[in-house]
Amino acid sequence: MAVVPDFPIVAIQEEVQIPNRTYKLDLDKGRIVGYVDDMDALNQAAMKALYTPRFGCYAYDDQYGSEVATLIGNPDATREYIEAEMEFLLTDALQADGRFSGIEDLKMAFDGDEARFAFIANTTLGKLTLEGATDSV
Repeated sequence: MAVVPDFPIVAIQEEVQIPNRTYKLDLDKGRIVGYVDDMDALNQAAMKALYTPRFGCYAYDDQYGSEVATLIGNPDATREYIEAEMEFLLTDALQADGRFSGIEDLKMAFDGDEARFAFIANTTLGKLTLEGATDSV
């Protein structure tokens, strides 16, 4: 029994980087206004993933979106629990997109029922600074 395949390997293809160009969303007016690419496209993809509630939009599978709102909306969740879970939930929301590999330097601040967060996302194009608030996620 041979471990090596019987067919000859003609050439090894190099991995091709897929362009990051996509439609630019104007979320305030609910329309598409041109294109974005590179870091702007990654920023838009990250914010879209964070703002989309997981399991709440039939257009996406159950791997896409964020569960941050369910954590914040839980009356039994303490600030300590939210701080402990937030890094996992943010990382989980971004890693559905293969261009994101994790987050670092998460900072959180609480103001009443709102939690503000800022972090650095590690991407295929470099580091991307993101910030948001749970009232908008």
